[in-house]
Amino acid sequence: MTPHRIAQRPAPPPAREAAAVAEWYRHRCRWPVEVVADEARLPLGGGVVAFKVPARLVAAVVARLTTQQALGPALRVADDRVVFLCDANDDVFSGMDLPVGVVHLRAPSKLVLPPPRLASCWLALPERDRTWLPSANAVFRAIVDVATTHASPRRLPRFPYT
Repeated sequence: MTPHRIAQRPAPPPAREAAAVAEWYRHRCRWPVEVVADEARLPLGGGVVAFKVPARLVAAVVARLTTQQALGPALRVADDRVVFLCDANDDVFSGMDLPVGVVHLRAPSKLVLPPPRLASCWLALPERDRTWLPSANAVFRAIVDVATTHASPRRLPRFPYT
């Protein structure tokens, strides 16, 4: 399985820098980051899952999560999508529950983490004093609510009346 990459990824850092990046995330966020192929990768599962959300829903999802005080780390990835990290403790979703374009990421997926100097890759940075993640249920509910609200209304067919 290929890891989910950041949008404007620079050239791969040398192994030494990848190790420093992994250590930074381990220390700051308490995440089990590993170094694979000169990249710092966060393995999903074991308490951390994510939702990859299409660009058309991102702003509204961020607003909803901010209102609920449930906005956790959110990373920009390729194709203008954003990955919202969350706590897997209440993660019991099936693919049928997800709105179109939303991807539920869990084990064995791995998320490539950017070096700290590329803070612009993060839509919402991980915070040093807040190592907890929002619940998967809260993030999922916000995504579904936003997708339902932003759904295009169906047009009824026009019938000629005589």
